[in-house]
Order: sequence, then structure tokens, then C-alpha cells
Amino acid sequence: MSSCSGEKANGFITENADIEVAEKGDVPRDDTGRPFHYKLLGQPVPEFEVTLPSGDVVTREALLGQWTVVEFWGLWCPDCIVDGPNVQKLADAIEEDPDLSLLTIHAPPSAQRADEAYGKYGSVGAYFEAQGFDYIYALDPDASAKSAFQLSWVPTFLLVDPEGIVRGFQSDLGYGSEAPVQAFLDDVKRVIDAQ
Repeated sequence: MSSCSGEKANGFITENADIEVAEKGDVPRDDTGRPFHYKLLGQPVPEFEVTLPSGDVVTREALLGQWTVVEFWGLWCPDCIVDGPNVQKLADAIEEDPDLSLLTIHAPPSAQRADEAYGKYGSVGAYFEAQGFDYIYALDPDASAKSAFQLSWVPTFLLVDPEGIVRGFQSDLGYGSEAPVQAFLDDVKRVIDAQ
């Protein structure tokens, strides 16, 4: 893993940083491991399939025709647990915005580590009940969607435009901001208004 001493990869990123990568295939990261790059930034979202708790399937086509925030997270990830209350606030704010939608996708660390997906909670439902969360989420039980999106960090928040192009990304809403949800939504709005 290459890191950039002193610089922080917090906040909303709309262009990959011009930072040389020491290891082939890796992305530049800050001292905490958060990426400065997202391989699919400016590219179409890949084909994927995730399932809602209702059993309904969500695919790439569900993202077309509207601006969408896509979050990948997992209960095995301490940063995702810390960010949980921010995601609930984000979901509440997006619910009030007719021009923006939210898709959160719970995934294990990898297909090989699928048995670690839910951490101490055992299920997303149990976690939501314990925390009082009520936003809609999808499940990626074998990490195939996470793999297709080529993610190097979770939680990761992606902004996808109505044509299915990734226009921005951010790791951890709460890392480095005192009003993380509003700061994120302000950044999203700037990108939308510029299109």
C-alpha cells in the first residue's frame, strides 16, 4: 500500500489525485489507508445485482435516470459502524430530495470472508433494530457487487449521475468534518449543479 504522508483523503473527491503509486494495481492512500483515487471515477457503474430484504433485486438499471448516492458498507467494518448515525441522517435528508436517491449496500470483506459479514450483530436487521435505523439497504452476500465496483475502502459513498457515470466518491462521512452530512450533500449539490 502506498501512502501520502501528511495529506488526508477526506472529503468529496471528483478527480483522482495526481499522485504516483508505488505498487502496481494499488491506489494512493493517506496515512490512515483512505484512498485518494477511485478506479471507476468518471466511468460507468459496472453491472451488478444486490437484493433488498424484501427479495427484490436491484441492478445497474435502477440507478439510471436519476442522481444516486451509492454506499458500500459492512458490519465487520468499525468505520462503517461509527458512520451509521450519519448514514441515517443522510437517508433522512435524501428522502426529502426528489432529485436524489440513496442505495446502501451491505457487503462482506470479500467472497472468501463472507462468514464475517455481520460481525457481532448476526444480521443487518438486528443491527438496525439495536440502533433504531430505518433506511432501506440491499445485501451483497458474496461481495460480487463490491468486487465489481473495485472498491478499496469501506465505507465508500459514490455519486452516480442519471446516465450511470460515477461523478464523485468519499470514504467515511464523519471522517474530518464537524457537519458531515451537510458537507457531503453540499458537495453533491455542487456536482449536480455543474452538470
